[in-house]
Amino acid sequence: MNNSENDKKGMGNAYRIAQELLKDRLKEVNPEAYQELQDIKEADVIIIKGSYDYIENVLSMANTPHILVNPTEIERTSLRPDQVIFVNCPGKLSPLGLRKLKTFVSTGGFLFTTDWALKHVLEEAFPGYVRYNERATGDEVVRVEILDIDDPFLKSLLGPKDDPQWWLEGNSYPIQILDKEKVHVLVSSKEISLALMAKYDELGIKESNLGDVESAFTSVAMMNKIMFDKRKQKKQKKNEKQKK
Repeated sequence: MNNSENDKKGMGNAYRIAQELLKDRLKEVNPEAYQELQDIKEADVIIIKGSYDYIENVLSMANTPHILVNPTEIERTSLRPDQVIFVNCPGKLSPLGLRKLKTFVSTGGFLFTTDWALKHVLEEAFPGYVRYNERATGDEVVRVEILDIDDPFLKSLLGPKDDPQWWLEGNSYPIQILDKEKVHVLVSSKEISLALMAKYDELGIKESNLGDVESAFTSVAMMNKIMFDKRKQKKQKKNEKQKK
């Protein structure tokens, strides 16, 4: 087995461990969120392929069902308001694809984008909310803070003594907020507390790189947060209809 295969196997194990860590944390802080994530079906999550980010790998290694499509295929894909769409970087879609995403969101769909899709998707389809500040980052690490301290997923990322930091890969796109009243800011942390170590021994945590597990946990938590929020919205709308 070469180094590339070893790295892939190591990260796959890290994501599986991270998913279990997240589930255990959610069982404690938010049982409802835990159960909702257990009920996710493949058709609930659509991922648009990219060239620089690979959200599908994160979800696959975390055993989260999803559908993967090419950027051009989204134009012909049937969408439902109860779905979640992830757009990988760079997020270059056709005008028709962008209109499709705009309609999807306006009818209740959840859209998650990464990095350069800020400029290629959010600015184009949803102007007036956020934009690229036209000053790409260098390869650096900066401190961050959690703003929504009541969110169950963000709670799962931090311990009381953690000092959260964020790695900005070279040429990342910083976000400028244009509508501060409508944009809700969320951040993530570099560290997790490896609780319940005994449980994860069988998953191979002792052989895993701690940095890989920390990185994987952050990714898994954020992906699951988006999907839970969408399912929660769907349930609320269903309850509202039943009351009428």
